[in-house]
Amino acid sequence: MPYGVWSAHMIPAAPITEGKYVFIASLFNNDQDTQEALQREIKKKFGLVGRRETIETNVLVLTVQTRDAVGLHRSAGKPSGSQGDDYYSAHDQSIWPLIDYLEHSLNTVVIDKTGLTNNFDIDFKWASTSESLKQVLLDELGLKLTPSRQTVEFVVVEKAN
Repeated sequence: MPYGVWSAHMIPAAPITEGKYVFIASLFNNDQDTQEALQREIKKKFGLVGRRETIETNVLVLTVQTRDAVGLHRSAGKPSGSQGDDYYSAHDQSIWPLIDYLEHSLNTVVIDKTGLTNNFDIDFKWASTSESLKQVLLDELGLKLTPSRQTVEFVVVEKAN
C-alpha cells in the first residue's frame, strides 16, 4: 500500500519483518500524502525504503476466452468475499481482487488484459495445483492465463541509508 503496488510487484532485497501493524495518522484527503506518510513510518520503524525498478520478467496474461461462461456474471448482490488455499468467493467485486488472489496463489505477476470493468459475483474451488486453478478459470469463468514475458514495474525494498 505505501508504494501503490500489489505484493507480487515487490522484491525484498532486505529482510522484511512479518506481522501486522497498526498505523494511525491524521492526513489530508490525498492518497499521495497517505502513501508518503506510510513510507516515512516504515523507514523510521523498520529502516526500509522502496525504490521503483522496471524489470523484464515472466508473467501470466489474463484474457477473456469465453464471454458467456457460467461462473462469470455481473453482480446481483451485496459486496462480500472470502478466499482460501483452494477456493475463491467474491460478490459485487471488480476483477482486481481476483487478480491479486491469482498473483498470491500462483506466485507470479498477472497482467489484466480482460477489459472487464463491471463488478462480478465469482465463486470457484480448485484442487490446490496451479494447473487445476488455471483450468477452473478457463472452464468456469472463461478466463485464460497465458505465459508471457513483459516489462513490469516493481518496488525493490531495501535497507535505508
